[in-house]
Amino acid sequence: MNDSTIGKQLIEDYFKYLQGRYGEARDRAKELEKAVSAVEAKGAIIKEHKDVIRTEFVGSIQRYLFGFYEDAIYHSCFAVEFGLMHNLSEKLDSQRKKEIHDKMNTMSNEKAITKKYANTVIGKMIENKLIAPEKEMEAAHVLTEELNNQKLRLRTESMFGFRQIIRESKKEGLID
Repeated sequence: MNDSTIGKQLIEDYFKYLQGRYGEARDRAKELEKAVSAVEAKGAIIKEHKDVIRTEFVGSIQRYLFGFYEDAIYHSCFAVEFGLMHNLSEKLDSQRKKEIHDKMNTMSNEKAITKKYANTVIGKMIENKLIAPEKEMEAAHVLTEELNNQKLRLRTESMFGFRQIIRESKKEGLID
């Protein structure tokens, strides 16, 4: 069997799979009517694909209808996260935005983080018998020194991920 035959067979099998699940999409569409109506009532008319938030939301609905549940979850979460970011951007004053930006880009106590990281790595190496316990101090020193030489930034004080976006949105009264 050559490559083009394998590819063709994969595509045919995939479309047979989708055809077999076609009837299920109608049932899933009925489940979504209430959620879509609620979003439309808030002013996000999903027939217009003018922005990322609505496009991702529509994409999550389409994926759900076709039975791609994990992908639907990813796209719906992205739409929510991006929507909250958009609302926060409009709600926060420039001082608060600057505080968040500065916190995200300020180094934590890098020496303490580097030392803890090096000790954890060396501890695992001893546990896995990659180095002898009596070499622990020397190995930790070498690893710490190398991390410092490479100026690796292990982490900042704060990231502004989904959890922080939700917290900030609650503070601003955007969600309860």
